[in-house]
Amino acid sequence: MPRKTDGEKIDEMEKVIATFTERLDNVRQELKTASVSLGETMKLLADLKTEFLLLRKDIQGIEKWKDDLKREKDESARRLSAFGPNVAGAIVNVLLGAAVSGAVAYFMTR
Repeated sequence: MPRKTDGEKIDEMEKVIATFTERLDNVRQELKTASVSLGETMKLLADLKTEFLLLRKDIQGIEKWKDDLKREKDESARRLSAFGPNVAGAIVNVLLGAAVSGAVAYFMTR
């Protein structure tokens, strides 16, 4: 195989440099695309974070509402149980009053 001349070597180097230049341009273009995609991804992540925080706040509000509802139910049950003895006492009082009145009326008529 004969030795390459300087012109052939230069032509070969020009082809290699052109290939490297084309590849480098492609890499630059892909980096720009990746940069744009990364920016969009970061924006989506920020939006997701905001939505997550809003959902967390909503869940905390629902938990507070649930606790308030339970407290209100317990208070209603307590009030109802406090009302029961008073009603029972009134009924017994009416029955005893009627019985005593009936007994007094019975003995007065005899």
